[in-house]
Amino acid sequence: MIETTTGEPAAADIYVIPVHADRVIPEGIGDAPDLTALASVLDARDFSGKQGQTLFVQTPGGPTAEVLLVGLGEEASAESLRRAAAVAVRAVKGYASVATALHDVGIDGAATAVIVGTMLGAYTFDEYKSDPKPSKVASFILVGGDVTD
Repeated sequence: MIETTTGEPAAADIYVIPVHADRVIPEGIGDAPDLTALASVLDARDFSGKQGQTLFVQTPGGPTAEVLLVGLGEEASAESLRRAAAVAVRAVKGYASVATALHDVGIDGAATAVIVGTMLGAYTFDEYKSDPKPSKVASFILVGGDVTD
């Protein structure tokens, strides 16, 4: 079971940040890396912010040593947030504590969509696997934004 709380990214092992198409981070996301400065890295990995894209980026001066950029596509919706959260939680399964600003995109129901997507993405059916590799994610921290929806 993943515990969901509110807090700051520095309390986590990794920080998940939403990115719209054309490499635009939603306004108001705190502690986000400068994507212009990272253009050569983004170009090398062909990361544009399309829905479902992910990219791990080292951020030695940031609140966490590493961030995960997650593409939302052109526009955020409850469905794109659910999908992004599911993709993110599967990508960070090696981290115990994950902070995210995925819900801080200015739409109604964003926090609920992110929590639902996180739970759906964290689910694994491994009854018949001989050597299951469970996710280490124990806590999911919502950073900023409205979490009262």
